[in-house]
Order: sequence, then structure tokens, then C-alpha cells
Amino acid sequence: MKGATIAMLLMLWCGQTTPSLAAAFEGVITLKEIAGEETETRVFYFKGEKMRIDDGDTGFSVWDAKKKDGFFVDRDDQTYTTMSWAEMGVMDPKSILDDITVTKTGKNAKIAGYSCEGYLAKDKSDGSTSELCIAKGLSNAALFGILAADASAGGGYPAWFRDFLKEGGFPLRQIDYDEAGKEESRSEVTKIDAKRLDDRLFHPPAGFKKLELRK
Repeated sequence: MKGATIAMLLMLWCGQTTPSLAAAFEGVITLKEIAGEETETRVFYFKGEKMRIDDGDTGFSVWDAKKKDGFFVDRDDQTYTTMSWAEMGVMDPKSILDDITVTKTGKNAKIAGYSCEGYLAKDKSDGSTSELCIAKGLSNAALFGILAADASAGGGYPAWFRDFLKEGGFPLRQIDYDEAGKEESRSEVTKIDAKRLDDRLFHPPAGFKKLELRK
């Protein structure tokens, strides 16, 4: 799906706080991704208006919805790079959503102890599809900020996407297929741990050198 499926969209953009997500999830979500012979594990940390995403042993990123900025940590170089959303130059998600239709499948499931609702997403531009199972209430402002704020006011987003944002949807499972129906990749949450998190998880490691993004 244009290299960015529904679940990826839900994870890539963040910014300002929204009232609809006031009762945000706090805790850790572990996600396993498989594409061909490659397997990766991503770990999401949610606390208040902050979100952290760990990508294996190489590093992690942190996003702050209130400040509308974040940073990337490179463990190998022992550096962290700060940036705002303006500096990131994030693409407009509406241009992707315009080509995507989503319908409920009725195939609900329970994954990692949480119930989720089945959806089928179709990309009209290339014929690819994605099967998703979305759980409610597993998100925070940092995950949905910019999109949720815009979508809650209309913003030109489709109704199904506004519903995801309003209800704090998080994809517990996603299977991507090409236009011929062949599976390309899949991801599934393996563990959800609702608990209080230390604020230090959302700060750069002590002693790491600060860098600034240069476009």
C-alpha cells in the first residue's frame, strides 16, 4: 500500500493533545513484524503525552505531543538527534488516505489478552490490501496528536479514520497482501503490559552527544 499502510499511518504522526484521548493508555506494547525472511521486534512505550519506539538494539525514538518535537537515539554512535515536526517534513497522510477504503469484516479476535475488531483496507491505486484487527483504548496523544486534532474538527479525513482516532485505535495484527493476493508482510502484538512507566525512559541516555537535524 504505497509503502505506508493504515497501521503505519497510525504510528508515524504525532503532535498536539486532543481531549478525546485524555484517558490515555500507559504501558508497553511489543510488536513482532515479519517480511519475507526478516523478523523485527518493535516496542512501544506510552505515558501521558509521550511515546517511545524501540527498534531492536540500534536505538529508539521519543515523541512529545505537548512540545511537538522528538529525538532519535543512535546507540552505536552514542548520539541523539533532536527535531520538530516541521523539520521532519512528514508527508500529508490525506494524500494516502484518499486512495484507501476500509470496511469491517466481522472477524473479531483476542490478541495478547485484548479484543480487537477486524477490518479490510484496500488501496485503489495499486490493488493491494491489508487485514487489520484494531483494539480500542491503546494509544495516547503522542501517537495520534496532529491527525486526531485535525480529524476531530473534520479536517477532510474519512469517517472511518476519524473513528479510529476518536476511539484510540491500535492495530494488534496486520497482514499485507499485494495486488495478486500474495502475503507480503505481517505484524502482530505479542504482549501488552499496562503499568506505570519511569519518566527517564523518555529522556536521552546520559552522556550521549546531542545533534540537531540538518535538512
